[in-house]
Amino acid sequence: MGSTLNKNVVPEMRKRLLRWFGQEQRELPWRATRDPYCVWVSEIMLQQTRVAAVIDYYNRFLQRFPDVHALAAATEADVLAHGVDWAITAGRGRCVQPRKKLFKSTEEDFRIPLLS
Repeated sequence: MGSTLNKNVVPEMRKRLLRWFGQEQRELPWRATRDPYCVWVSEIMLQQTRVAAVIDYYNRFLQRFPDVHALAAATEADVLAHGVDWAITAGRGRCVQPRKKLFKSTEEDFRIPLLS
């Protein structure tokens, strides 16, 4: 049988974990935003490589494609050119394939599936 966690210990563990995170967390660009598009881009990139390798790509990618409309209007070649290492590793770009399914036009408001 598996062991159970004493419910009296949970609040103290939570407090310690949050204190540790507050002291040790790294400043990362995607933590400074609540924009779902920026978080989505970071999640895709972070699936493919280390955090340190993603930061520069993330910043450059968002300069070129600052919002979902800019990404939807881009060609596949343009998207791949701005994220070569992670896009190719992701099987020709997980970023490219979903954008075609999610965004019908640059005029349309976007809604992320399961969140709308």
